[in-house]
Amino acid sequence: MIEFFQVFLDPLHLLVRVGDLLLEKLVGEVLDTVMGRCTACLKKTTCSHCACDCHTATIHHLVELASEARCHLFFWVKDTDSHEDPAVKVKTLKWSTPYGREIFNLLQDLNLAALLSSRATQIKTVWRGFLDLLAVVDGEILLSDQEISKFQLAAKSWVNDLTAPFTGDHTSASFKRGMYPGCVTPYIHALVYHVPEMFKRCQEMGIPLRWMSAEPVEGKNHIHVHRFFASTHRDGGWPGDSAEVELMDIERRLFYNRFVQNVAKEGGKVHDMHVFEEDK
Repeated sequence: MIEFFQVFLDPLHLLVRVGDLLLEKLVGEVLDTVMGRCTACLKKTTCSHCACDCHTATIHHLVELASEARCHLFFWVKDTDSHEDPAVKVKTLKWSTPYGREIFNLLQDLNLAALLSSRATQIKTVWRGFLDLLAVVDGEILLSDQEISKFQLAAKSWVNDLTAPFTGDHTSASFKRGMYPGCVTPYIHALVYHVPEMFKRCQEMGIPLRWMSAEPVEGKNHIHVHRFFASTHRDGGWPGDSAEVELMDIERRLFYNRFVQNVAKEGGKVHDMHVFEEDK
């Protein structure tokens, strides 16, 4: 088990997780805007992301703009089970997840005006605000208590911009479109309420936050998803053992196998060590 005070976020995982969310919101808004002007799309009730000409042209345009921003995107349509009836297959649009540098380039240089001219400034402001926060997390200089408080205020202000609600009647001139209400993810929550605490712990240790890594936590999460939640027996596969015990045993085996391989490479020999008498 990883203690809470030992958990740190690093700029790479923060960029990938939050950047992937911003990309998902952008793709959905672009396709929904096109769908509202397409007669063929409006007639379809089972799938909002069809393969008609308007969607195909829009996706190609988005891929070209992303390529100009030095980010490679790939889209494909996948058949998935319907939520109402699992026997019915619906088409769902999928796309690749850019790696760290590419998602940074996309958020920094994508020509939003060519996709959503009326919303480009609002979306760009949110993207730029996130990149400004990321630059602080990725900085080499230790922050003072005053700078940490300033960072937290800036993060809260950015979340307010990100989750700005829609106001007014959408049929009136006073209608003001918001952003993405209710889209606060665990990483966004941690950015506001836990990264300032991490800054203070790093301040005590005399090292910048960018030197830390979230890989241990992400590794545990991967094991949970791959070995447990994606399996058929959800509450532990072994009779009498809880899910936590099963996952800890999997981690122990992975660590032991990695240790054996390293020792074998050095020409050594692995010896069993018994901590308790009943383990013999």
